Amino acid sequence: MTAFTLPAIARLITQKTGICFREQDYANLTRKLEQRSQALGLQSVDQYCQFLSDGTVARSGGMSWWTRAMPSQADEWQSLVDLITVRESYFFRDRNQMKLLETTLIPTILQRRPRPTVGKPCLRLWSAGCSTGEEPYSLAILLLELLDLSQWDVLILGTDICETSLAQARAGRFSSWSFRQFDLALREKYFQPHPQGWQIDPRVQQLVKFQHNNLLGDPFPVAGTNLSSMDVILCRNVFIYFSAGAVDQVLDKFVQTLNPDGFLMTGHAELQGHRLSQLRPRSFPESVVYQRSDLPLSAISPASLGSSWNRSTAVPPASATPASAAASLNPSSAAGPSSPLAAPAQFPSATSLASPPAPGTRPPAPPTTRTPVQSVPTAARGAGGVGTTGVGVTGSSAGGVSAGGSSAGGARAGGAAADAGSGSPPPLQDAKARKQRQDYEGMVTGLQAFLINPPVDRSQHLEALVLLAQAQANLGQIQEAQQTCQDALKLDPCSVEIYTLLAQVAEETGDLEGAKVFLKRVIYLDPEAVMAYFNLGLIYEQENSVERARKVQTTTWDLVKRLPPETIVDLEHQRTARDLQAFLEQKL
Repeated sequence: MTAFTLPAIARLITQKTGICFREQDYANLTRKLEQRSQALGLQSVDQYCQFLSDGTVARSGGMSWWTRAMPSQADEWQSLVDLITVRESYFFRDRNQMKLLETTLIPTILQRRPRPTVGKPCLRLWSAGCSTGEEPYSLAILLLELLDLSQWDVLILGTDICETSLAQARAGRFSSWSFRQFDLALREKYFQPHPQGWQIDPRVQQLVKFQHNNLLGDPFPVAGTNLSSMDVILCRNVFIYFSAGAVDQVLDKFVQTLNPDGFLMTGHAELQGHRLSQLRPRSFPESVVYQRSDLPLSAISPASLGSSWNRSTAVPPASATPASAAASLNPSSAAGPSSPLAAPAQFPSATSLASPPAPGTRPPAPPTTRTPVQSVPTAARGAGGVGTTGVGVTGSSAGGVSAGGSSAGGARAGGAAADAGSGSPPPLQDAKARKQRQDYEGMVTGLQAFLINPPVDRSQHLEALVLLAQAQANLGQIQEAQQTCQDALKLDPCSVEIYTLLAQVAEETGDLEGAKVFLKRVIYLDPEAVMAYFNLGLIYEQENSVERARKVQTTTWDLVKRLPPETIVDLEHQRTARDLQAFLEQKL
């Protein structure tokens, strides 16, 4: 590129869409620009960038080469946006936020909504940046479980800048990957099997309206349209891709679009450091939300929200009682099977931190006399910390503390306790005993023999593959470990444990990009995976991506501060939520 430098075209895209690019994103952006340039039959990326900028193309060497009809400038912008946007979502993502909507925010809005003399009272929810539609459809299912909708005039609006995503959302067909945090009973209730996955029930589909929207470029609110008078706006995991200026502009428009008693819900800590205008933070055990604060309602305390909600007088429940509805919509609120806890990346204890580490360096590991961990062999790197002493790859869960399969405040059962199940077949019991003794070669030999004729029991088959991958990784058999992980993912494509192990292996072999991908997948699967956020922040620090590191560390702090102080977040090193919070507070 000559006339149009990459920073210049990146700024142009940011001005148009709000999407921000870092230097490390430029290689990928270049590939996307080249892809669109070739699709139009242009001779250079410069010509393509000029077309995006002013709608013209400088034709050098005559016109004989230009045989294809050019789209309109607006249509080409849309094609580029469809190519560069991230399309990742799933049903009931961040279960604690969904629980907060169900038990507090929506009941509060409904109770304070006066009934009109004619017609029905309105309830208006907007999923801004809805991607392929899982979030607005989740809202529809939540309301169907919570309310008798015949008594309400409900609008659930889903908007996105990507037309490809909206087309998929309108079709209402989803793969099994979209249900990785979804209650199976609800899937059976609101979806039908389809050759391409699952088709959403028409009664859910008709509750949701989809439309194209550029949060930065399009004007809103517009009185009398769908984009006005909202009770709740969900804009989660969108602002992380925006420039700071774009976030502030969109926030101003959100304030004007909310009803005076309305709420904005974002991803964890996405608004840290931003101008909140007329939005006031409201902190709940489940999440922080933001309420429009220009009316007396803004003076209420979080404890009072929904405290006098009476379903019998305001809105009769559609079917389930409050308790049963909460259990069905939030699987984490019910008792679930425990899963092994990883030996997550090490972090310093509070007592080891006399002063914060220098910017851009990883925190030093505290002195330790522990026995060697079951870790991927590695040489020391950087300033120490996570990579120096090795990342344990015992039974793993980067979440450390997580709502996955248990309440948000509890640690997953793990380590030797989780391995001690007497119901395992002898080969698995032998492998676990060998793991305790760090006899990884014996583990590999025994498990490979066991897997020649895999057990019929799927959970035992999966457990054997996980143990084998851990042993292979600890022996430095990296390719074998990665292949075993892929075999395990065929049995359970939503395994936090496997993605955590893949992240650890990637980081220990120097593949930081791969480690980030797998850690983000862990976070997608478990939005409260404390140690996954923590390790991701450390990688950003190592890359000197200070702003991203700070955002992720702020999210980690926001999650960990809600845990009981003595909650163990690192079973191997017996480090607590208090330790991690103290460490993060010194950094932030």
